[in-house]
Amino acid sequence: MTDPTLFFSGTAAAAGAETARGGAVGNGAGRPVTAEGEQGTGGVACRCRGGDTVPGVSADSRVGTVNGAGNGAQPAAESSGAALARAGALLDALVVALRSLGGELLEERLELVGRCEARLASVRSDTVAELTRRDGEARAADAVRTRLRKSRGAAKGDVKLAGQLADLPGTADALAGGAITPQHARIIAEASEHTDIDETELLDAAESEPTDTFGRTVRDHVNERSDGMYKLFGLFDPVAGALVETALAAEARKLRRSEDPQNRARRPYWMRRQATWPMRAGDVVRCDFGTPARGEPGFVRPAIVVTSDDVLEFRQHAILVVPCTTTRRGWLSEVDVGGFGAAAAHLPTTISVGRIVETAGVNVGPVALGQIRELIADLLGL
Repeated sequence: MTDPTLFFSGTAAAAGAETARGGAVGNGAGRPVTAEGEQGTGGVACRCRGGDTVPGVSADSRVGTVNGAGNGAQPAAESSGAALARAGALLDALVVALRSLGGELLEERLELVGRCEARLASVRSDTVAELTRRDGEARAADAVRTRLRKSRGAAKGDVKLAGQLADLPGTADALAGGAITPQHARIIAEASEHTDIDETELLDAAESEPTDTFGRTVRDHVNERSDGMYKLFGLFDPVAGALVETALAAEARKLRRSEDPQNRARRPYWMRRQATWPMRAGDVVRCDFGTPARGEPGFVRPAIVVTSDDVLEFRQHAILVVPCTTTRRGWLSEVDVGGFGAAAAHLPTTISVGRIVETAGVNVGPVALGQIRELIADLLGL
């Protein structure tokens, strides 16, 4: 195995060696004791936010100042190119150290990789936030798209998340320390946009739950904190909400029964298309799936739009939806969507917008939408 002292100096070397064996030094809480200001051969090994040590890097991982003189300041003589080269060398050393963990330590290595991914995601978010403050959201999104080769929608999402984490210090700290994954942080951030969440409670759950389970936990948390109100087009108490939904559903059924099915089918395509825009990801629409073969969704039923907003802006002729069902089978691929039953994430279906009978005027929200998309990704092996 590669000697950890190649990457850590002084007391930090001891902490790094113990961490590589899957343990921690000194505090008994599963977190390594760090050397703060310990002078070594390669500079000062300082504590980053989250508790780990990195040689030659300042104590605040969000600032990330490289210091070779042990005084916490950027050496005046070091050029930008030299600073980038130093950071690149540290990254290379980290990769070598991780790859050196083999045999019985493969699972521990996997856990360390996950922590690295989380902490680097924190650095990325801080960087995007700084770019946004300096250049504005549009320029920051363009930088993410160009430098990280992300889609336009993903770049906008990174800018949005960076802004959300600025208002969620607990979540930002947990991500920087590797205690939660970037997906956990994004779910918490999206939920905070819609209600006053208990950040501490959600972080406790995030540290032990995989993201699919955590998505359900967050959705229940949001529902519990919505004061029992029933969301339709506005806010109602539970009794009034149920009465309104029942009355509207009954009237909709009457109208559909009174129509001539053939005339309904001949309804001009442009009229249907015009009625469906603007549309957003997560919107609930009623679709006519037609007569199904075995295992397919069929007839008129609610469905959740999962096509991204960036694609929907172009008003495509076809979109991707997930049908809803009131027959619950208890499958992991079912996502509860309130009054519309459960979204069958195992049945993503591409439909013509001409099959959309009407829009429900309801959006399932980012938490449920994110869970549906994650299940679809699992289905496709992405």
